[in-house]
Amino acid sequence: MSRIVEIKESDLVGLIKTIIFEETEDQNDYYDLTSEQYYKLLRSVNYQAQAIPKLPMFKGKKIRVNGSVNLNGKPIKSLGEITINGSLTIAGTQIKSLDGVKYDSLGAYYNTPYAEEIERRKKQKERDDADQRRIDDDWNLNDTDDTGEMAHAVFQFMVNEGDIDELDEDEIEELKSLEQKLEELQDRIDVETDADTVDELTNDYDELQYDIDELKSKNNDVYGLIPLIGYSHYEMDTFKSIHDDTNGYTYGIGTEYEADRSLENYYDDMVDDLSNFDRNTLSYYIDGDEVAEYFEDTIREWIYDDPDNYDVTRYLSKSQENEIKELKVELFLLNYGIIPPLEFVVNRENNWEYTDGAENKINFISNQDGSGTVLLNGTPTLKNPTYEDIDWDEMSENISDRIVDIDDEIETIKDNPDGDLDDSAVEKEVEEKMDEIKDDPVRWLDDYGMEYQQFVDVRGLKEQLVSDADYGTIASYDGTYDEIRINDTNYIVFRID
Repeated sequence: MSRIVEIKESDLVGLIKTIIFEETEDQNDYYDLTSEQYYKLLRSVNYQAQAIPKLPMFKGKKIRVNGSVNLNGKPIKSLGEITINGSLTIAGTQIKSLDGVKYDSLGAYYNTPYAEEIERRKKQKERDDADQRRIDDDWNLNDTDDTGEMAHAVFQFMVNEGDIDELDEDEIEELKSLEQKLEELQDRIDVETDADTVDELTNDYDELQYDIDELKSKNNDVYGLIPLIGYSHYEMDTFKSIHDDTNGYTYGIGTEYEADRSLENYYDDMVDDLSNFDRNTLSYYIDGDEVAEYFEDTIREWIYDDPDNYDVTRYLSKSQENEIKELKVELFLLNYGIIPPLEFVVNRENNWEYTDGAENKINFISNQDGSGTVLLNGTPTLKNPTYEDIDWDEMSENISDRIVDIDDEIETIKDNPDGDLDDSAVEKEVEEKMDEIKDDPVRWLDDYGMEYQQFVDVRGLKEQLVSDADYGTIASYDGTYDEIRINDTNYIVFRID
């Protein structure tokens, strides 16, 4: 059950007055400056920032700058106690600590003692974390996670490559023995009173210490590796070595699947910019279908513009078809016995009207059953109507000559059609040309001076690159990699820098 606290009116008034006083006092503790004002003050005190609050005008108040402060390259060693309502940049200064400095955000601080101190703390934190993992035996291969397995694989790779040394079992025992002897030797020195004997023992001690130091320099273990969380090498995890002799070497590691995916990602980046490849290389990966599709409309235009150079059929035009019909009607009439010359007058819905050599009106009517009716001056006439005063020998010759001419004219028209092209023949020719392009797309691109990039089968190129490559491709330090098996899992390991 909650307790109800009663506050008297006088107490409440007192509390409010106290809060108001504290807030007022807090505000009065600060002297507000703009960034420019602060820069001028810094120059006036020769960048001894801690001297600014001691100036008489500030009466010991704390300095508060309302705005960002950029001290890049300034000869300043300390900011003292200050509040900055903005960002703070200290790159290129001699500032070592920001204790007592409040700011909204910290900008660049490279090339400063502060950066060195941050790096020192970071490295110490890494060593402390490594020591704790060692104490907790986190990476015991009999009871560890994937990170532990990968750490062991990287460590084995480092030993195999000679990046670090590792004590074998005999050397471990030797180290223990030497350390025991060293301790015993120190005990003898501590109690020995004869100076000559002390000198001799001291020489033995130094030699023993040297042997111990030599062995300890090789006494590396897996806990000298730091997993770099949030930093991957393509699809692979990374570890940094903090062993004494490695100077922060970094290693990439992953399963075979992760290494394969990493290779694909590596070449994804490469094929995104085809200028990485020379023209000869790209020529092997030209997509013939793409090239053919590019030229398809152009080929079709070529055929329609100059069909004589292609195996396509052109139909007779409407006027040519009508001209042939007129000639065939004339041929029919001549064979029917109508004398030439026949002069065409008009055609009214399959009713052809002519004037014959005797200036008679001749009509040929095409019937629906395919037969024809001939009218002589409007009257149906039988074949070979009677003409008077005609030299039939001469007329027969004229008729024969005209029949030959008509046949020639019809063949000439048929041989020179000027109507539409046969679309199916055009498309067949287009397909044949496209097949020709697909068979040799590079020649077509070269003949027309075209670049290869837009026609490259990027997927095929990447697949071939991946197929031809090994994991050394992504081993960015020296191309050396190894496959190491830990607890039934194969890991691909290499150094990346």
